[in-house]
Amino acid sequence: MRIQVRTSQVAGSQWLRNYIERRLGFALGRFANVIRRVVVRVRDVNGPKGGHDKECRLVVTGAGLGSLVVSAVDADLGQAVDRASEAMDRAVTRSLKRSLQGRRQWLPEPA
Repeated sequence: MRIQVRTSQVAGSQWLRNYIERRLGFALGRFANVIRRVVVRVRDVNGPKGGHDKECRLVVTGAGLGSLVVSAVDADLGQAVDRASEAMDRAVTRSLKRSLQGRRQWLPEPA
């Protein structure tokens, strides 16, 4: 699983990259054999105005997944990353369950 972090209008320090990689490792680590790439885009929507304006957008591509996109907005950047990673965990789980259910329809019934 390859993780790319892109920042826009946010101080992109090393602690932020480490935090994102660690958080995604916890949330998506069990899918590492399926997920090929995770692109993380972090940006400050309103700039210096303040408010709930830190956005974390995750794009996951992988075998049997296609392309899944999830985003979360919060005042705190860490909370936005947490919420987006949790939502992506649910999205990947749901997508894999659907693909397995589709395959089971075509399998012969056990004798």
